[in-house]
Amino acid sequence: MKHLKGFTLIELLVTLALVVVFAALAVPSFSSLIRSNRITAQANEFAASLSIARSEAIRRGTPVAVTSQGGNDWSQGWTVSVVAPVTVLRNTDAFANDLNFTSAGGSNVFTFTSRGFLTNAASADSLTLCNPDLAEARLISVGASGRISVVRTEDGTSNCP
Repeated sequence: MKHLKGFTLIELLVTLALVVVFAALAVPSFSSLIRSNRITAQANEFAASLSIARSEAIRRGTPVAVTSQGGNDWSQGWTVSVVAPVTVLRNTDAFANDLNFTSAGGSNVFTFTSRGFLTNAASADSLTLCNPDLAEARLISVGASGRISVVRTEDGTSNCP
């Protein structure tokens, strides 16, 4: 009798059942990972815009501003532009509607001087980027010296506006 190589139907069904069970366990974890990565990407994009504004202000020797397109609600997007004459350097569109991005101090513009500092030390502020469904958030701080930092916090649901 000749021995055939391959899988039996039972072996194939058992393997398929195991794949389905593992996939069902992995999908919820994967969706929270995607949401977390989206918050990180948006925070890094905003920090990059601030860095561009600061470096362009130094390079051009003139003030450059990052202005919110939605007042205190930065999730509506922002514009990086030279103050005078007005020249738009970068424009960022609104976020997905499940992200909140607001300023703690109510700032809707950050303007950097030709030395890289904020034009007004009182305009130093921190912004919170979060998703109300996640327990984490990103805190983006802009100091009077122009220093920009992004910090991950684990209490996002309590601080998410």
